[in-house]
Amino acid sequence: MKIFLAYLLSAFIPFLCEAIALSGFMPFVLLLKRINAEPLYWIEAAIITMLACFTAVFLSHTVFAWLSIKYSIGPILCMVLITIIPNAARIARFRYSKEGFIEWGYAIGALYGFILGALFFVWDVSGNFIMFLGSIPLLLLAYGIILSRTKTFPFWNLVSKFPDEAYDWFCTDACWYIYDPPNGQTLKPDTDKYNGGFTLYVPKLNRRITIFGRFDSIEQSERQFLEKYSKLI
Repeated sequence: MKIFLAYLLSAFIPFLCEAIALSGFMPFVLLLKRINAEPLYWIEAAIITMLACFTAVFLSHTVFAWLSIKYSIGPILCMVLITIIPNAARIARFRYSKEGFIEWGYAIGALYGFILGALFFVWDVSGNFIMFLGSIPLLLLAYGIILSRTKTFPFWNLVSKFPDEAYDWFCTDACWYIYDPPNGQTLKPDTDKYNGGFTLYVPKLNRRITIFGRFDSIEQSERQFLEKYSKLI
């Protein structure tokens, strides 16, 4: 009876952890969107899900310890089965959309988290080694963020040297949207389509404005601005 109860409670734990993971996913999405790092969403999804599934194994282990039952690989395999079915269904559903990579991130993160949990709670692998393995996706995310910032830094560095010219560029290029309430531009764009906002002080306006760029054309516009104005430095 106690074993059945332990497995039953363990079966519900992943659903709780999944809800927590999804709530933690969105704030980081907004951060990555702000720094033009959308391709990193899947890594973030993997990290959040890895932490959630490792926590699920910890809670399952706690339930078994509370009921004085020796922990084994069984409840972990049960949780893997419970999570792999909906993950596979979502991957199949979104495989042709941009959400497909995020769903793969969830699936990879879940499996990785359960493997780490099994190594630590079943096979008594060193905690330091578990932390090392868990830090790998974090290092990948950090590297991706640095790379994203490095890609856009030359553009914004040049914009700061030619703010008036940059303002004219933003006004004439359809890629950009300017949020400038004193000039009557009081509505912000759809953040699903636009990256930003980036603030810029414009001397000829004597005030700061906020700029948003379309995800589908921002890199091309940045490259054209760099080609035109980098020669003037």
